[in-house]
Order: sequence, then C-alpha cells, then structure tokens
Amino acid sequence: MPQQRKNIQFRVYPESVYGFWFDCTIYRTAKHLRKAVKNRGGNPTNDGVRGIVQHFRVIRNGRYTKQLGHIHLCESDLSAEVLSHESAHAALNWADHMKINVRDQTPDKTGFGMSEDSGEERFAYALGRICSQLSHQVWEHDLVAIPE
Repeated sequence: MPQQRKNIQFRVYPESVYGFWFDCTIYRTAKHLRKAVKNRGGNPTNDGVRGIVQHFRVIRNGRYTKQLGHIHLCESDLSAEVLSHESAHAALNWADHMKINVRDQTPDKTGFGMSEDSGEERFAYALGRICSQLSHQVWEHDLVAIPE
C-alpha cells in the first residue's frame, strides 16, 4: 500500500522569529481541514471552507506562550487570494493583540510619508511577512497551482 503524504506543518511570524507566531498546517484535503478545526473546538460553517485562522492563546507552565493561533489551509486551494485572505486574518489578530491602531498614519520626520513605526505600516509589514512565509512554504513543497 502506498504511503500517504503527511500534512505540512510550520510556523509563521508577523515580526521577528523571537516574537509571536501562528502555527500553520496545510492539509491534504478539505475534509482533513474541517476535522482538524473541529478537533480544536472550531465549527467550519460549510463544506466550501478554503482556509481558517483560529485565534487562541496557549498557557504552558503557568505562562502564555507566544502562539497566537493556528492557520489551517487546504492543498486543493492555495491561491494567492486564499493565502492573502488568511494572512490578513492572522495579521489583524496580531495587531489586536499588540494593541496596534491599524489606522495610525503618523508622519515620518520629513512629513511626506508615514513613520515606519506607525500602526498602519507595522500592520502592512506584518501582513506581508505572513503572506510571504505562507507563499514560501507552498513553493518549497511544490504545491503551486499555475492558473491556465
């Protein structure tokens, strides 16, 4: 009997590898995704679910870990739309946890642009980092779907 390929698991970091993270799993089928979400206390609303971000905190040894949740993706739909969509959910959760005002557009010293530590810039960079890390894993595991 041929051996089935395992789910792909990794972490994504909105800022630094020393900071907060989301665990991520790419499941072989949507059925496996829905089952995993239910096992974690979630309730996927329909069979058309293409990805889910579950937000939670983990307490270990009496202290919170830096994990902010879990990103669930399905091998059958790893389009840029789905990856960016789920990245946005994760980045918004991270920004909320960090108490970042994503509408903050504090100007930089020149007055012509936004400061790098403004809320909107920090959120946008975190979103880009998450999306980039997800995309990298999709490429790394040869799961890229080339649109026709």
